[in-house]
Amino acid sequence: MQKGTEPTQPRYVHFYQLKTLGLFIAAMVLLGGLYACSNDNNIAGASFVEGGQNISVDTLDVEDFEIVDLLTYTGNLSVFSAGRFNDPILGTIQSTAFLAPGINSVNVSDSVHAGAEVYLVLHPFTFMGDTTGTATFNLHFIEQRWRPVSVRKDTEIAFNPAPFGQVSFTAETDSVLFKMPQAWADEYREFFNEENNPLENVRENLFGFAVVPTAETNAIVSFSTESIVSDTLGNRNYTGTRLLVVNPESDDDENGNGGDSGDFFPADDGDDNGNGDNGNGDNGNGDNGDNGGFIDPFPNRQSFSAPFRGNGFNTIRTDIPDPDPGIIPVFNTFEQVLRLDLNLDSRDFSSQAVSRAELLLFEDLDASTVLPDGQVRRGSGRLQFYVLNETERNFEVIKLPLFEPPVRESDLSYRVNVTEFIQTYQLGRRTETEFFITSGPNNGQFTPTFLAAPGSGERSPKLIITRINPEK
Repeated sequence: MQKGTEPTQPRYVHFYQLKTLGLFIAAMVLLGGLYACSNDNNIAGASFVEGGQNISVDTLDVEDFEIVDLLTYTGNLSVFSAGRFNDPILGTIQSTAFLAPGINSVNVSDSVHAGAEVYLVLHPFTFMGDTTGTATFNLHFIEQRWRPVSVRKDTEIAFNPAPFGQVSFTAETDSVLFKMPQAWADEYREFFNEENNPLENVRENLFGFAVVPTAETNAIVSFSTESIVSDTLGNRNYTGTRLLVVNPESDDDENGNGGDSGDFFPADDGDDNGNGDNGNGDNGNGDNGDNGGFIDPFPNRQSFSAPFRGNGFNTIRTDIPDPDPGIIPVFNTFEQVLRLDLNLDSRDFSSQAVSRAELLLFEDLDASTVLPDGQVRRGSGRLQFYVLNETERNFEVIKLPLFEPPVRESDLSYRVNVTEFIQTYQLGRRTETEFFITSGPNNGQFTPTFLAAPGSGERSPKLIITRINPEK
């Protein structure tokens, strides 16, 4: 679990704080008796302790909410997304992915021979939207230099309007291989085998591809980025989305006119390398051993994988319907962030010792029912709470969350122990009293969460304060 990055400050004690500190100590002594009779499932009312009538539990409404738009990056994340989905609550969500080719490989001796074919391997990770349909994408050449680490959710990158190919996915698709145009493969070979400044020349000349959803697509596909895997013999190879170089057979002519494996075909099962890594390392040529039933489409040809040097995607929403006052949609892309203020300055805690404080948020129970049969949304199963000062709100969010509560499956609630957060405010060591809440990590997927708004009865947001009242 990620933890906040706020530094722990020295605990300096001033004279005016001694009364509050003494009350804290008393609270700790009585805390054991309180826990013996309290129940986390009881989210309203008070707890009564025999002989300790000065301990009480208050359930306070939390109503100061606002939806804000913060900045963050969508480049070089753990996955990237592309697609188009018409969500009845969120509107039309459209994402275009951008891929920048690289020229690295796990074996320094790898080279691209004359006439070699290059395949784009796309490896789906999750499928959001209409799981009964097909997500179709046009492939376009990007026409400008771009920096993957600078891509944000609203980034637009110029690409050639005429596609050079098309790929399709269903919810069951394992991976897809697409044969790149031979003219591009020949150009890629020149840069891959170059010895002087090859990386910089690739950046200056090979800008990569855009994966653009077609108008009829009603799903968002998240794709895994490349990673290195090792077999039982210690041989390493890339898996995930990447480029696959397939050199001609040794008896091909000088121009590499060997057998054509086709422009587009799915790779079903296997090791996702397009060559069924058969225990013979990086070249994938072997004895057809235990490879998950995958048939090597290039059984007599040396091949290797090259990762992309970067990726990114944008997320653009249109046709947004009027908001439902009972539902608070929260995104993980920082586009729709929930700002929640505890308003501690207006709640009189100055003469109270807070021994426990818990913030409760609930998922809305009706949001998922508006989807037609066969359509799904993906959730992360957790929220992330950030504490941001005024300066941090004006720049990309790069700090870690302070809290990351998982959803409690029994009642679809998110519970956060904010005791120390409130105590440090009482002691004057914290001025911020608000959280910025997202629907999970910004990891390249689109995972919205729908929270119940104030006025939702028992599922309304609430702050439960267990305190000592010194006047009794």
